This record gives sequence, structure tokens and C-alpha cells, in this order.
Amino acid sequence: MQRHLGIDIGSRAFNAVVIDTDEAHGLAFEIVEALSRPIAGDLTSCWNEALALSQRHGCHHFGVTHSGATSGRLLDNTLCSIHGAAKLLPECRSIFSIGAQSFFLYIFDERGGYHEHVGNPPCAAGTGAFLEQQAERLGFDAEELSRRAAAYQGPVPSIATRCAVFAKTDIIHRMQEGFGVDAICAGLCEGVAKTVLDSLLKGRVLPTAIGVVGGVAANARLCDAIEAELGLPLQRPKLPWMATALGAALLGRLDTLDSSLETLLPHQRRERRPPLLRDSSIPANPSTELDGVELELADEDLLQACTRATLGVDVGSTSTKAALLDEQGRLLVGLYTATRGEPLQTVSRLFNTLNRAWPAWRDKLSACACTGSGRALVRRVFSMDAELDEISAHALAASAFCPE
Repeated sequence: MQRHLGIDIGSRAFNAVVIDTDEAHGLAFEIVEALSRPIAGDLTSCWNEALALSQRHGCHHFGVTHSGATSGRLLDNTLCSIHGAAKLLPECRSIFSIGAQSFFLYIFDERGGYHEHVGNPPCAAGTGAFLEQQAERLGFDAEELSRRAAAYQGPVPSIATRCAVFAKTDIIHRMQEGFGVDAICAGLCEGVAKTVLDSLLKGRVLPTAIGVVGGVAANARLCDAIEAELGLPLQRPKLPWMATALGAALLGRLDTLDSSLETLLPHQRRERRPPLLRDSSIPANPSTELDGVELELADEDLLQACTRATLGVDVGSTSTKAALLDEQGRLLVGLYTATRGEPLQTVSRLFNTLNRAWPAWRDKLSACACTGSGRALVRRVFSMDAELDEISAHALAASAFCPE
């Protein structure tokens, strides 16, 4: 028996596994310990954890793979993933691998030998990163999105998941139709499942049994949606995120693991461009934060001099803004906060903050309008005078700031 360490440096997560192998019996293996943690910009700490793992278990051989680079000492990432998936799900003949930045379909012959694989196009749609991005817009993380989606029971809204831009617009539109945040989470997971299948199957009839690996395989609602679309059960290993690291452990033949990443990962120097010129002529007032809302308030003299004011509200999928202007178009109050999937509650929070910051604003208000992806719902609920599409609102603001 020999002890191997496999390391998978992914785009989001750092995964490592220690296994005991018996090379005399076709690389049969037993998992000793496995770890997974987000990289979060600190790859050095992740690497040090792997070194400690190696020392703790006295590993003999090492394999390292990296999703974003290749070198003579790094193993091919796709090869490791295929090999690890086949070992984790030895009875499966079709295996989906869904990670943070890519997804694949691996197909094996009747004896379990490799037949072919196909991957996603160069786009984040259908990946874990896509779900992370949408979860962040809703104000929580991907794990919370998965939990909410799994627990939701009820009608599921259709959300375009082939493009992040379309998805964020659809989220607001579905909320305007009355769907809550949990329903949106379920719609996102089911939409991503369809995107994965549409991208990979393309008329293929899958040999059974069928399995799934990768970090996104922990998303129960997404996996259930794949099962429903295929009409077949989907096998998931206990630690689906471990597949690529396991493949690296089985295929790795390095005798030592360097204490520094410098000798292993190639450096990719990037040209740094100068910052864009910014127009400093636009006046800005000091800002503060009140109840989670960023607030910019004009000086007292300007507020006292105001007799009539107009209000504009921009209800976006990510953030909601409001601007109160006097008759000369000068900013009296500016407000900014995250939408987090709740446009009505967010606009109410802005108004409550405005009431606290300058209670007299209601007596000055002569007109109000809204724009943004949530404009239709907000106009109806808050009885605003008008709604503008975003392009028209941007054009009007640009002409006001830069009249020449």
C-alpha cells in the first residue's frame, strides 16, 4: 500500500485528498482524508494546508492539477476529472461534471473505458460561478441559494439562465409577477440544469447508469431537475467535489511536494493599464450610511432654499438608487443600497431613510419618476408619475452632466 496526495486548484475552490492505493490490484484506493476550502484570493494558505495534510499522513506520491494553467509538473485537469469521476462512480457510463467555471459530460463504454467527453462553450452560464453571481444579487451565497431552492414547494418561475444579463432582468420581472425569493432560487437552479443539458446532450442518447460530480453536484434542486429532464435517476457520490483531486492522486507521480508554489505554477504577468480619466467637475457631497443605505445630503443652506423638488428612483437588479433634485437640477439627497431581490422592500427602505435624513422633503415634492428593471412594479405600488426605460434615463442624465 502507498499513500498518495492529490491536489485540485480550481477557479474557486482548493480541493485535496489523501488516499491509500494498492497498485497490485488496479489502483484500488481508500480515502484517508479530504479537504475543500474556498481559495478567496489566498492560495498560499490553501497550499500550506495541503503541505500539512501531506506531512500528517506521510504521503509518498503527489499529483497536482490546476484549472487555469499547464506546465510539465502539472497534470491535465480534464484527464484528472475524467479519471476521478470514473473511480468515484464506477457503475456509471455517463457522468456530468459541473464546477465553478466549466461543465462536462463524460461517456464510457460498456466496460467502463473512456469513450468521449464534451464541454461547455466559453461562457459562465450553467456553471457554479453563474449561480454564485445570481445569489450575490439576491444578498446571500450559493449555499444559501441551494438551501432555499431545495426547501421551496410551489410554482417555479421560468428564468433565462443562458446569459447573466437576461437572468438578472428576468429575476425582477418574475418578482413583479409575485414570485418570492425562494421561488426565484428554485427557478435559477432548474434553469441552470436545462442549460447544462441543452449545451451537452445535443441529441445524444446517454448510456446508463448516469451520475454527477463537481462542486455544483451538492445543489439538490439542480440535480433533481436534471433527473426530471432525463427521466432517469442520477447517482451522486458522498463527496462529489473530490473527483478531480482524486484523479490527481491516482495519476500523480511526483516524489516530493515543494514548500512553495513558485516552482510549480507558472507566472502570468499582466499589463496594467493607466486609470481612465475621470471628470472631477461634478460636485460630490460627503456621504454617510444610515440603516444600510448610503446617503449623500446637501448642505443645510441648499435644503432650506429649496421650494420644489423632483425625485427619481432607479430600481436595478443589483442595486437601487434615488436622487432628489431642486428646481435647478442640484442634488439635494442621494441614496444607494442593494436590491437583494426585494425591489418593493428596498424602495420602502430608501424612503424611510429619506424621511429620517430630511423630513421636509415630502412638502417640497412636485413630481417623481422611476426607471430600472423593477420600474413597472414600483410605479404601480408607489403611485409614481412616470416610468422611463433605462436607456432614456441614462441619456437624459448624460446630457445634464455633460451639456456640451
